[in-house]
Amino acid sequence: MKLRLKVYLASVYLLFITILFLSYDGINPQQIIAMSGFILLATIFNIDVIRDLQSNLGYIIILPFLVPAIVYLEPFYAVLFISVTLLFIYHKHIWFKKFYNISIFGLSAYVTVLIFNYFFTNINATVIFTPSFFVLLLFLTFLNTILNNIFVFTVVSLEKGKFEINGFIGLVSTTKAAFITVFLGLINVVLFYYTNIVGVALFTFLIFFAKPALQYRQIFDNELSTYTNFILHVLKQMDPITYSHSERVKFWTVLLAKKMGLPTSEVRQLSQAASWHDIGKIEVPLEIISKPGRLTDEEYQIIKTHPEKGYELVKDMHFFKKFLPVIRYHHERIDGKGYPLGLKREQIPLHARIVTITDAFDAMTADRSYRTGMPMKDAVEELIRHSGTQFDEEIVKIFIEALQDEYGKNYEKFDKEFIMSIR
Repeated sequence: MKLRLKVYLASVYLLFITILFLSYDGINPQQIIAMSGFILLATIFNIDVIRDLQSNLGYIIILPFLVPAIVYLEPFYAVLFISVTLLFIYHKHIWFKKFYNISIFGLSAYVTVLIFNYFFTNINATVIFTPSFFVLLLFLTFLNTILNNIFVFTVVSLEKGKFEINGFIGLVSTTKAAFITVFLGLINVVLFYYTNIVGVALFTFLIFFAKPALQYRQIFDNELSTYTNFILHVLKQMDPITYSHSERVKFWTVLLAKKMGLPTSEVRQLSQAASWHDIGKIEVPLEIISKPGRLTDEEYQIIKTHPEKGYELVKDMHFFKKFLPVIRYHHERIDGKGYPLGLKREQIPLHARIVTITDAFDAMTADRSYRTGMPMKDAVEELIRHSGTQFDEEIVKIFIEALQDEYGKNYEKFDKEFIMSIR
């Protein structure tokens, strides 16, 4: 573990312990009973934690119980509620990861409870149905989620030593999920006021059966990731040349997409699409794909069918809907002389225009058994030469800027051995 990460973790631990100690204001039996009920319900509700496979972060549903805890528990008991709950949920985690999760959730809960108590001290039937009460709770729950996300994103980035995009993607998905679960928390606020913990328990029992619907996005993304990895593994065994090429195209595509300033979700989508762009080649005879030297006219016509074959192969699979433009159109040309449909300029979807460039770039620079790849400078000159005819000239300019940012003005930092090792 790096020194800066150790210092950061120790600082968070110390701050949490200090807050917990300073917020203690004596034993309150009513608070203990309410807190114990929230702990029991939240633990049962999160008995099986779904992990985001992209970020490797656990996804728990805590807001239905945290929202009423913010309203009805004192700061000490609110922090203790979230701490003990996570202690049960994350009981299998390594101690320092478990304590970090407890600390950050506890600190976020403490901040939100303090803010709530500043605005509302006495809770009654009139107060809980006012717009200001509703708006404040919405704000505080999203503040709580954002604070937790910042803490998690910080430790992931420190651990990796760089900006971790997959961690950021996972955190974005949890923030969006909070929009749904916060309303369950608001219902529990009303139920607790009128029925105490009994009404909350009954409502928890009912929504327990709706839990898969609340976690649909995480389940769907995980299924897609698993299915994608499985098919790519099969492709790797059948056709390692195409697989390695696709992974390098993915590398160049992400580099270009980031330079274009595309949203994180779009970069992720393009990354996956690049891995799949040549999936149609599994229906092309392997002896044609792996043939050294030039293809005959007949063989070339066969290889040209792979975009359409790939499209037909996956067009009816919901998982692949967002990848279809790249799979089908990555051999179209700006001048309309490409295949399979002869589309021109903006008729070609943006993602396909991007992968057209990165696909050709890898084809030029990668070493093959029968030839050595071009130097990066020569490949760039080819891209420029065919800008406006084969390639989108504006995207080519951005790609060149991205390459120069990464490898220097004259591409002197380019490490071909590293690129060829991507597989």
